[in-house]
Amino acid sequence: MEHFPCRDEERREPRGARILGALSLLTLASCVGTELVDETLPARIDLTPPSAAIQVGDTLSFQASYRDSLGTVQPGTPFEWASSDAAIASVDAAGTATGHREGQVVIRAAANGVTSNAALLTVVTDPEQIASVVVTPEIGQISVGQTLQLSAVARSLSGEELPDSSFTWSSSAGEVASVDVSGLVSALSPGTAAIVATAAGISSRPAQIEVLGRTRSGVFSGNPVNHYQVAGSVTLAQQPAGGLLLSLGSDFVSSAGPGLDVFLSHGSFVNSDSRSLGRLQSFSGAQTYAVPSDIGIDSFDWVVIHCVPFNATFGYARLQ
Repeated sequence: MEHFPCRDEERREPRGARILGALSLLTLASCVGTELVDETLPARIDLTPPSAAIQVGDTLSFQASYRDSLGTVQPGTPFEWASSDAAIASVDAAGTATGHREGQVVIRAAANGVTSNAALLTVVTDPEQIASVVVTPEIGQISVGQTLQLSAVARSLSGEELPDSSFTWSSSAGEVASVDVSGLVSALSPGTAAIVATAAGISSRPAQIEVLGRTRSGVFSGNPVNHYQVAGSVTLAQQPAGGLLLSLGSDFVSSAGPGLDVFLSHGSFVNSDSRSLGRLQSFSGAQTYAVPSDIGIDSFDWVVIHCVPFNATFGYARLQ
């Protein structure tokens, strides 16, 4: 009789050893999975108030809270305080700022190698002069090629609006988003930009503008010449860090088949000019595909689900 050593050894292996081996594998898989999951966040320091104004000779207490990598506030953390110009306003070890002369400073707190975001403090000599500038909206999101109108208001120390104020506008990243003299933001490339309005030397807190890359989208339909079905949405989008990402939506579904690839193509078919983005990851649900760097967002107008072994197109979507 022909002998199969591996199979004989498997039959002779005690049942207890097999169970222990299985448990060991489960334990190892559990440990590996735990190591791969990183739920920590960067530690941070929050300052309050984020902006304020006082008169010369007055004081204001800032409060700082240190949050660790799990987002938990750590009470009793000692902070080091700093003012960007102590001649305008100084800040002591307890976070109390004192106004010395007219102007505006940035207050920060630091602890455990972490520095807080900037808090703005304005010092005025006349309670009727500009003490704060507020830009709205404070957060915005637009796509490349779009615009967003920001508005600015100047207020006195008492909060009264000063309607005759004149503003200048600036962007921290002009290559991402530019801003004109009226506060109109134009999105130029993916990324983020901080937009600031200034009146009489008093600046606003920055409005954070996120610029999304251009997107093109489409809806799949099945190939009418065969019985295969493909449906759902697809999006081709520029990424903030550069490059393109093709995303199939959560509503995506395709007939099952061997060797299905996702192609970018010039038509609802696959030929020598088409570019494969790789094997279809799943027959249903959301999934993403990195696009080679030499492909532009306007290089192809179609996304095709194609069975490579049998040269059969299952479905396609035209990008708009």
